[in-house]
Amino acid sequence: FMHLCRAFLKRCGWEGSDDCSGVLRVYITHFPCISCVAVTCQFVRFFPALRLEMDFDNMWKTRFEPPDKFGSDRFHAEGGLAGRRKRIEEGFFEW
Repeated sequence: FMHLCRAFLKRCGWEGSDDCSGVLRVYITHFPCISCVAVTCQFVRFFPALRLEMDFDNMWKTRFEPPDKFGSDRFHAEGGLAGRRKRIEEGFFEW
């Protein structure tokens, strides 16, 4: 956002920030934290004519579940996240 703000303001100036229009699509790998939400709100405040579209993944699913069918079946057969937590607490973790 900082890079975009600098580019917009360099081109339009502070007085022209309301006139910047368009669509900005942002993808982040997990749900936004509170500081990210605050920065996004500030960006929208200074550039009200820009449409901001954000998309994000479910970090808990994409980070902890295996990507292939075999790994996924094994993951769920062994109890999913609860089963993985139990194996870690017992000192045995092998993937």
